[in-house]
Amino acid sequence: MAKSRHKILKISLFALALLVVLGLSVNWYMTYRLKDKLNKTLAEAVSNATNGFYRFSFEKLSVGFLSGELSIYGLQLVPDSLVFDQWQQGDSLPKVYYKINVEEIHFKGVNLTWRRDYKKLKFNLFEVNSPDIKVFEPTYSTDTLDEQHKNRKSQTLYQIVSPYINRLAVSRINLTNMNVSYTVVDSVSPVVYGLKEANFFAFNFLLDENSSESGKLLLCDNFEFSASTPQSLLYSDEIILNTKNIQLSTIDSIIQIDGVDIHPKDEFWARRLEKTGDYLKATVDEVKVKGVGFERRKGLNHLHARTFDIRSTDIQYHSVQGASDDSIPVEEKSLQDEPWSLYTILSPILYRTSIDMISVEETKFNYVHTQNNITDVYTLGKFDFHANDFLVDSLSEKLRKFWYVDNFTMIADNINGTQRSNNSELNVKRLYLDTNTEKFEISDIKIKPLSTNTKKDYLFGDVKSISVDGLEYTAGVSAELLNIESPNIEYFKLTEKNKGKSKDKKKVSPENVLDFFTPYSDFLSVKRINLKNANLIYHNKEDDETFRLKDLNFHASKFLISKETRVTSPYLFTSEDISLSFRDFDNLLFGKKYQLQIAAADVSTSTGEMVLKNIKLTPQAKSWKEASVVYDIASPLIQITGFDNIDYFKGKTIAVKDFFVEAPQIKVMKTKIDGGDNKKKALSPEKSSFLTKLSVDNLSVTDPNFTYIGKEEDSLRAELTAFKLDSLKWNIHHNLNIAELMLQSPQVYYANSSNKEKLDKEASRKIDLEILGRNINIGKLVVSNASVNLNRPSDTLDFKIAQFDFSGLSWIMKEDGSSLDLAAINFYKPTLDIRKHSIEKQNIDSQTVSSRKDIYSFIAPYLHNLSVGEFNLTDANLNYSNSKTDNKEERQKLNETSLFLRGLTLDTQKKKFDLADIRFNTKDLSFPIMDGFYTLSFGNINIDKRGQIAEVSDVKMKSTYPKFEFAYKHPKHKDWFDFTMGKFQLSGLDYSALTADNKIKAKHLKIDDVVLLNLKNQQIKIEHNIMPLIYEKIQKLPVQLDIDSANVNNFSVLYEELPRNGNMSAEIHFDNMNGKISGLTNIASYPQQFIRLDVDGKFMGGPFTARWDIPVSADYDCFVLEANMQQFDMTRLNGVFLPLAKVELQSGILQDFYFRTEASSIDARANMLFRYNDLKLTIFKDIEIEEQNKLLSRIANILVRSNNPNSKRSKPRVADVTLDRDPYHSTFNYFWQILQPALAESVGVSQQKQNMAKKVTQFFSKVKNFFTGKKESKEKEDKK
Repeated sequence: MAKSRHKILKISLFALALLVVLGLSVNWYMTYRLKDKLNKTLAEAVSNATNGFYRFSFEKLSVGFLSGELSIYGLQLVPDSLVFDQWQQGDSLPKVYYKINVEEIHFKGVNLTWRRDYKKLKFNLFEVNSPDIKVFEPTYSTDTLDEQHKNRKSQTLYQIVSPYINRLAVSRINLTNMNVSYTVVDSVSPVVYGLKEANFFAFNFLLDENSSESGKLLLCDNFEFSASTPQSLLYSDEIILNTKNIQLSTIDSIIQIDGVDIHPKDEFWARRLEKTGDYLKATVDEVKVKGVGFERRKGLNHLHARTFDIRSTDIQYHSVQGASDDSIPVEEKSLQDEPWSLYTILSPILYRTSIDMISVEETKFNYVHTQNNITDVYTLGKFDFHANDFLVDSLSEKLRKFWYVDNFTMIADNINGTQRSNNSELNVKRLYLDTNTEKFEISDIKIKPLSTNTKKDYLFGDVKSISVDGLEYTAGVSAELLNIESPNIEYFKLTEKNKGKSKDKKKVSPENVLDFFTPYSDFLSVKRINLKNANLIYHNKEDDETFRLKDLNFHASKFLISKETRVTSPYLFTSEDISLSFRDFDNLLFGKKYQLQIAAADVSTSTGEMVLKNIKLTPQAKSWKEASVVYDIASPLIQITGFDNIDYFKGKTIAVKDFFVEAPQIKVMKTKIDGGDNKKKALSPEKSSFLTKLSVDNLSVTDPNFTYIGKEEDSLRAELTAFKLDSLKWNIHHNLNIAELMLQSPQVYYANSSNKEKLDKEASRKIDLEILGRNINIGKLVVSNASVNLNRPSDTLDFKIAQFDFSGLSWIMKEDGSSLDLAAINFYKPTLDIRKHSIEKQNIDSQTVSSRKDIYSFIAPYLHNLSVGEFNLTDANLNYSNSKTDNKEERQKLNETSLFLRGLTLDTQKKKFDLADIRFNTKDLSFPIMDGFYTLSFGNINIDKRGQIAEVSDVKMKSTYPKFEFAYKHPKHKDWFDFTMGKFQLSGLDYSALTADNKIKAKHLKIDDVVLLNLKNQQIKIEHNIMPLIYEKIQKLPVQLDIDSANVNNFSVLYEELPRNGNMSAEIHFDNMNGKISGLTNIASYPQQFIRLDVDGKFMGGPFTARWDIPVSADYDCFVLEANMQQFDMTRLNGVFLPLAKVELQSGILQDFYFRTEASSIDARANMLFRYNDLKLTIFKDIEIEEQNKLLSRIANILVRSNNPNSKRSKPRVADVTLDRDPYHSTFNYFWQILQPALAESVGVSQQKQNMAKKVTQFFSKVKNFFTGKKESKEKEDKK
């Protein structure tokens, strides 16, 4: 039994051993077969799977005899060189390709020997020792692939292995002593990402058909990574990224990197000034990321972290910009040289990176900006940065978030900037920025130039603080509120003058100091700006000027400064509303010619208000030397409200509601005499280019005072109590509209101590009114209590008026015809006093005298048509006096004068005017005439168109000198006259004919109480001129005359003549003459038309009648005069004959006298009947001692018949004579020339005897003159 059991045991053991041997044999066979198959087919399978691109090899492949676990040693996976070259030539390389060398790969946890199905594998451990993995990306395989790569469908890892494995699960993966590199192949500058001696551990790896959608990074639940040795994570010309230690664990959700060092290659850094771009150097002690989570979406890696902390960072950032001048040879970067963005750096590994919170502490920052070989350096002593919601993905660059975050907080201390490009050194003690609260603060800012020996502008300055609320940053900086406190700025303006005249040389212009914003932002936009307690100093070195502004406070809304505004805006910025204030402004301006002082200024465009207090503009010594006109201006207050600055900036329109000026004092002093061109330039349209429209609702000026002192010893002073203007609308060069204008108590004083009279010349110059516009409308103008005083050596003028006003002015200026319309114009109580002074006579330019213009010629340059609705002059007074060189004075008066015109129209081209109505009344009017030798006065003048009356009363013409002195005083020794007239009246006067046809047309003329006195002094020799007949003045009147009838009542004439050798004057007087004129006209209706004058009165006390027919037209040279007189005592004529002829009529009675003559301006024929009785006469040798010439008396009584007729039976003698006119005597002397031969013939001396006596007398006179030496004088007298 025991043996049997032993035998069974042996058999069993043998069978078992056999089975074991058999099993081992089978296992060995299966292991060998697997190993052999892998040795033979693995490389081929890899090659087939990669289309022959990769060549796979290994040194040793081992399959565990019992475990069946696979181990591969000396593994190598590299592209096949032949296939690689073919694909490369055809641009068909894959997106990435690999070169892999692995020391050992070991698969644990699965027996591959007995496994028939390899589609599903599960390992406990996948272990890789010392892998060396190299990944390459061809040049064209960037994130912007070539078209053929875009069209190629990318494959996932599962799709690659699915022909062999459907599901692969690994509990743990170990990669130890790993070396990995990722190279972006670039012909210019390759980029290499790398890891050395790194360890990687992954847990629960799973690859199946759903793996790509699982969202697990690296297809595992968790992984850990460590690189405790120094690493070079990124290597390129531009960036090299080194670290000392890297720890990553998704289990602990942490990433920690120590000893980060970022820098470019030394050679690349050394050549940074030769290419544009951005260059970075940085060191970081520690980078720690917590709450890390990785996931994979659609084959792309995503990283999310809760916190990202950086400690102790030192950053150097260098930016090289392109040259702004062709003379600076800086090479522009090509597309391959474009600076990398953060996404460009991360995208090969992480498609999307997001971090909740970022914290950067104790950072030092050094920013270097180079342009045109000029380097600016900015440093931060300490920088802390905290940010939220950091995000980097493919859209980050387009969104342009500042530093890829939604909001951040930044604190910077000790900021220093050395701007060599702008010659500035900037220091900031502290900077605080919080984009979450949108708060920004800078404190203790200081700026100064690096050198004052420069051709560029520079400044010194400090600012206590700058704070910003509502801050946003995109491409530029925008904010809700900007506060700047206590800035003190001193700016130096330098301008380099052009050297040489070459046109090719560019002008050197100073750099704008605002360029220091350029590195930070493209624009600055602020809704509200507040500047407090600023002090500004501006130095213009070229003009040696200094400008200071103290205690400046500034407010602005919607403020914008950008590259565009600095070019297009005159103020470098744009803003809708601006307000500012400053105190104690005191500066020299305009080339140090003037000192401007303003005690206080407040300006606000938001309220449209400006207030200036105690303004003074004072000329300096330089003004008196250089300027032709010097101004001195002062005012306690200038205030403007309602100013609309938007309208001004949009259309150069100044719109103001209220403009108030208090007590302005303006002095204008002319130091030089300018040419006429300056005035033309002052009114040229170019001078108004800064202004197109002006609108003022209310303008008020109180107590203004204006003083002008001229170079030519003239001065002007003007002052007002008040000046007010309502609603001014002025469109420059187009139209001017004023609703109402008021001047209260204007006082004007003008004095000229020079004898040079130039006012007439100035007044004759046409004033250019084009700038006012072509359409001028003034609703109303009121001037009250005005006075004008003019004082010159030649005269003195005082003018006063209680009120002057007009309304409804419309002035339309056109090239083809300008017109001026006035609704009404009023003068109330004007008073004019003119006093002429005797000065030495000066030669008067004949051209000046001849160039005097009438009223039409004077106003024709300004308008063609004038229309006045109503003109009213009330209580006007005029006083005129003229002091002669001989202490005589002539006076002129116009008292209580009133004039009313209605419907006045005037045409300057046709030189016609018309009136709908006129009423004129004045009292005590007097004015000098005939060069001041007479004064003509009127007691009362009344003109009434409605009543068709023109009436003048108490008319007087008085000589300045006594009648016996007058001829001696007069330069031409004219006769003395005296004239009075009680009344002159025209009734039925047609005013329309006067204005329309220049015709005086009336029904009746009445003249009352006329007294005419005349003295002729024969003792003064005068040069006689040809005298026209008196009625020729009627024919040559400048107006047409048509009066139906005329009456002259109580006309008296007294003619006196002082003989050449005598002291007693002869007197001829006509008294109580009354006349009637019919057909008083100078318009001939038919040939040989006469004006008839019928007169009756007393001649030397005897009554007479006369008729005088006067020719209407000068074409008919003939007049007829008839006279009749009866019963006249001829001894009354002794007052004439005795002084003139030394003849006294002893007796003689005129019984009947009839005289008729037909005469012309050349000769006359007279017929006379002279009946008289008992005519006896006595001739005296000397009338003063009454010594008679008895011989001549007897002869005369013999020649002169005592009676006519000689007897009662005889016929009376009738005289019929002809004679030639002496044209050198007056019309009344012509009458005497006609009467004299007719009288002589009537008394018995025929015309033949008269001619013989005249010849004998002339002969004896010549003989006498020959012996007395008076021949020459006599010849002259005869010529006269």
